Amino acid sequence: MFNPVHIGQHDALYPPALPFYLTDRAPAGITTRGNLDILHGQGAGHRLPTVALFCSVQCSSAIILQTYALARALRDAGVTVISGFHSPMEKECLILLLRGTQPVIDNRVRWAKKYLQEARLLETVRRGVVRISQRGRDVLRTPPARID
Repeated sequence: MFNPVHIGQHDALYPPALPFYLTDRAPAGITTRGNLDILHGQGAGHRLPTVALFCSVQCSSAIILQTYALARALRDAGVTVISGFHSPMEKECLILLLRGTQPVIDNRVRWAKKYLQEARLLETVRRGVVRISQRGRDVLRTPPARID
């Protein structure tokens, strides 16, 4: 598998969409693993579209059928799909997408946030906003030999 790569905000590989959309809130750096061309929507000398997939936990049967059709169409068109693949419908889409050859980006931010909060390393400021807790800062200063 690919080794993690840290990309600073002034690095040529840093995705230009981050400062464009996030302005001064863009992260100083990101860490990634995998095909870095996907960050710039490039591949095999041509532009690749990217679609984010978010599904509700509860969906009507009509929406479920439409979502299956969409996942198959995205797969067959070679469209890069990014999602956390958390909800049951997202997991079903992942199964369909993995049958193709297009890139699939599995975003585990929600998973990481949940466990960092359970360990009291992050704290919620308000809906959608978290920050590192004092305990989290202490762990960063003196990291443990192993995290379980």
